[in-house]
Amino acid sequence: MNKQVINTDLPILLLSSTQDPYFRDIFDIMFYPSGIHYRFRYQTKWVSDEFKDMSGQLDDSKINFLNGRDAIIVLISTQKNDTFKLHEFLPVREAVITNARIVGDFLWIDFELGNWVTYVESASFSAPNEHHETIKGLMPEDSKTVVTRLLLQTKPFSLATVSDNAGLNDMDTLNNWTKITTHISNFHLNRADSKKIPVFLKFMKMVDTTKNKNMKVVDVGDQKGFEITSDHSYNLDIVEYTNQNVQPFDLELKTDEKLISQTAGISEIRGKYDLLHFNFLCASLSKSVITTFSFESSSKDYTIGKLFFWAKVKTKRWNYVIGPLLVLTISALFAGDEFVNFLTGQPFNGGTLVIGLVGSILSLVGTQYLRK
Repeated sequence: MNKQVINTDLPILLLSSTQDPYFRDIFDIMFYPSGIHYRFRYQTKWVSDEFKDMSGQLDDSKINFLNGRDAIIVLISTQKNDTFKLHEFLPVREAVITNARIVGDFLWIDFELGNWVTYVESASFSAPNEHHETIKGLMPEDSKTVVTRLLLQTKPFSLATVSDNAGLNDMDTLNNWTKITTHISNFHLNRADSKKIPVFLKFMKMVDTTKNKNMKVVDVGDQKGFEITSDHSYNLDIVEYTNQNVQPFDLELKTDEKLISQTAGISEIRGKYDLLHFNFLCASLSKSVITTFSFESSSKDYTIGKLFFWAKVKTKRWNYVIGPLLVLTISALFAGDEFVNFLTGQPFNGGTLVIGLVGSILSLVGTQYLRK
């Protein structure tokens, strides 16, 4: 066993392959905005030796050193023979590892997605991408042309990145994203099932049209997602790209119909570039709930990934108590001292009653805000 030293200042490479079933992961990685969490799973044999004990098994105490580490997600173009021959390294985007844990014979790596690696040159069939040699130079000698590790720490290096600012006016991010998808499409042509056309989607923005507010990624329980409000309307924009001709097919936004009513829940993908619009209205709810949104297609001719995100539908629950309290206050003021004396057996003091009721209202409102 190679005795390597863990250095928490060093970056981590998280490699994903063009082999099934891992190739679908990259479609998800290309879709999600920064801040969303995702998970890779690695068999023990693909984890670098510095995270194993002397017997070659994953070591909990060493795996803990992965938490909080900066990482780069790298897609590798591979061909399976007796070994996995390695053709090209394509760094895609930054990440931060949030939770590393051993589950049976697997290492689960949860991470938060970050900026995109910047590409200046367009994809080419005749030459590797501009960052291929940089990543190849970071790999151990036995991993430069054959896959022997998929998770490893490496020496410091630098790649230019571009932020994932949500919004259709962020053309630098969108143009760079398109270059990465073109590289991935070229990888796809070397796959055994290359007859299935890859279609890439990118979340651009979600807008609360009731408040004219762009939604940001937030904590949703122990996940990351979006917080939306009951009785509010929303627009959701997604960019689509494929470098091949496609027969138009539908992409459908799937939600819990009890929580979300869709005014436009299906959009047609026509390729090559397209902007897909979805509109939906949150139902009127008496308590906050957590749900999911997913995007699905019934077509079997295309690869689009399994795309979904978490959402918390919140409600201003104090609306359900402030009305009755106000009615009670006004009724008491107009009812007169006889009615109040009948209810309480005490002399009526309008000022004291109003102050008490107002205090009760404010207390309930504050409690509901804290509990939302």
